[in-house]
Amino acid sequence: MAKIADYFELSYDALIRHDLSQEIEVENEASKLSQKITELLGPENAAELFKTTINLIRSGIKVKELVLFAETATALRDRKLSTDQKGGEGGLDQVF
Repeated sequence: MAKIADYFELSYDALIRHDLSQEIEVENEASKLSQKITELLGPENAAELFKTTINLIRSGIKVKELVLFAETATALRDRKLSTDQKGGEGGLDQVF
């Protein structure tokens, strides 16, 4: 039990009373997300993204704010890609 508690960084009380299946599910999903990001960005860029994200969180930015930023950036990128495919102008170039 001590090794399990140490692995999950839980007290013995939390280990006994806590539903670890949720922790394992979150860890599995995080691992899948990490692999997908690495596939999309490449190992060096993914590592840089993770370092930047950790530094932002340490500096006080909230995870919800990071998610909102990522969603907004993705929507703007998709809008630009859509506009570019139509041969028009706009998208990120107009925003920035």
